[in-house]
Amino acid sequence: MILAGVGDLGGGNAPIPENGVNSAAGPMLELPTVLIGIAVVYNLPHTPGDLRLTGSVLADIFLGKLKFWNDSAIAKVNPAMKLRAQPIQVIHRTAKARIISSPIFCAE
Repeated sequence: MILAGVGDLGGGNAPIPENGVNSAAGPMLELPTVLIGIAVVYNLPHTPGDLRLTGSVLADIFLGKLKFWNDSAIAKVNPAMKLRAQPIQVIHRTAKARIISSPIFCAE
């Protein structure tokens, strides 16, 4: 509704895509009002220890650049872990979920 120019204030749980802001009926200003922590959940059966992920490794997982848990970029930040060649599967929550931009990933 706010994009159509109906009302002065709107709210949501994810940012409006750039093309939505650009095609709005009037000038738009997005301000984040609440920040929440999102946990990264993983399941690596038979792999003891705590997995460490850097921001760039995590980004590459979500971008599909890292496809297996034993990728050298993941192994580099987890030198003491014996990571298996299990595929990484990123699972996104459905659009019906309250937080629609929170992915989950696991080993198959």
